[in-house]
Amino acid sequence: MRSFLKHFLIWGIGLFLIVAIWLQAQGRMHAKEAPGTALQYFSDYSLALLELNETEQMQNPTPDQSVQMQARALQALKSAPLSDRALLQIGVSESVKESSLTRRDLFVAAHRRNIRNRQALRALVIFDISAENYPEAIQNLNILLSLKSVDYSLYHDLLAALSISEPGRAAIDDLLEGQPIWGPPFLRDQIETMSAETAGTVTTSLNHYYNPENLSRQDLRLHQALLEKLIRLEEYDRAFSHWRDISTAHEANLIPVSHTVFDPHFQGRSEIPPMNWRLIDRPKYFSEIDTSGGLYVSFGDTRNRVIAQQVIQLVPGDVYDLELEASWSYRARQGSFSWRVLCLPRQSVIASLDMIEPPAGEVAVLSTHFQVPETGCVAQRLQMVGKPGQYSRRIWSLTRRVDITPAGS
Repeated sequence: MRSFLKHFLIWGIGLFLIVAIWLQAQGRMHAKEAPGTALQYFSDYSLALLELNETEQMQNPTPDQSVQMQARALQALKSAPLSDRALLQIGVSESVKESSLTRRDLFVAAHRRNIRNRQALRALVIFDISAENYPEAIQNLNILLSLKSVDYSLYHDLLAALSISEPGRAAIDDLLEGQPIWGPPFLRDQIETMSAETAGTVTTSLNHYYNPENLSRQDLRLHQALLEKLIRLEEYDRAFSHWRDISTAHEANLIPVSHTVFDPHFQGRSEIPPMNWRLIDRPKYFSEIDTSGGLYVSFGDTRNRVIAQQVIQLVPGDVYDLELEASWSYRARQGSFSWRVLCLPRQSVIASLDMIEPPAGEVAVLSTHFQVPETGCVAQRLQMVGKPGQYSRRIWSLTRRVDITPAGS
């Protein structure tokens, strides 16, 4: 009997301790996380501190005294054993007096207690935007964008909106120098939506992100997208200037100042289009740099197609010679090739060389001279075009050289 009572007491005490520990843990958890508990703590701890200790002695406190009371209450909160969630709930509650310092500091305190608390970061972003504190908002957006989140597109849109202001753009450019992960999609959207008025600021932002010592393919695509957009916006001088700045050939002084044909012998230089050759690869037609030198082209489509091209910039009013060395297959009524010069932005043809006869010898030399119109022809496109014949058969061409030089030179 005594042994039974002994074992019963041991098991009873053990069960009691387990239940007591569990209840204590539950109480701590609820005190830490529950919104009501957090706000009640705020009411009891902070407002009581203000009202009892201060208001009884000050019926009409001055603004400075009110700020001091809020600061003391805030310091008490920051020292209290509250979780980041509790501090955030207090910050957004109506119990907090309309003091920007107090509310923002609560959000900051919540973030410091959990640096991955996205709600605290979002609260800081919204607060700083409403206060027109754009650099701080952008700094916290930078953190949010580095964290995986379903709201990535929202943060991205906010960043784009903040970039309109000068302080916002300056803060973004500073961050871009560190090549953040959000840099490429942000810059891509900026390029797509930019106008002639914003072209300068977008170009500057891309230059902040650009690292000439470590230029990736992604960087090249961004620069190419910028150049093509500048051409569409008719910002030709800015486009050529930017291209020269990022081109490796600039250091070797291989880019002609007159912006005539770049890489006329098709050596396969690495500079990006559209000022270097843009080659096409389609099932029915393609162009490629031949291993032995020159531009090899194959064509078998039923419509006129541009197969290779680049943007050049000749002097309006001047006379030039267009000359090429090429060999090509010739089959009557089965298609042909043509090199042509078009004005930009009008897209009107001002010169052409047609390969419509059998070449004389292994390599034929064709040439023509033309004058650049004085108006409406600020820049030009040099294009190779494949033209279908009466019968659809694949034809080819190998252009060894194509060049444009001042007449008589």
